[in-house]
Amino acid sequence: MLEGLLAMLYGDRFEAYSAGVVPERISIHVVKAMAEVGVDLSTHRAKSVDEFRDMQFDFIVCASVGVKDACRFLPSGGEYFYTDLENELNRMTEKTTDALGNIRKGRDKLQTWLEARFDETE
Repeated sequence: MLEGLLAMLYGDRFEAYSAGVVPERISIHVVKAMAEVGVDLSTHRAKSVDEFRDMQFDFIVCASVGVKDACRFLPSGGEYFYTDLENELNRMTEKTTDALGNIRKGRDKLQTWLEARFDETE
């Protein structure tokens, strides 16, 4: 969701990549929730942070505080941003029959969080 939201909101200013420490397949609920806001993730795949080890980044956004140390190994001349929204989203969807509804809430929280950090960032 991070990559899709960043591309949607700031694609004219930033190139976004996403990866996980332990990449899992992209949930169909995530694909549906993102399609509702005009972001097509249907052809995206889960990637490992290892794929980006040799790249330079201006910003690193970690959606889970639990992987803070893993994010630090990526080279960067810039700034790190951390949120625990991924863990919150996982907790929201664990024991519910409304996974899509909870992913929508998580998507909206993530978008608000991104806007608060990147609206004024150049």
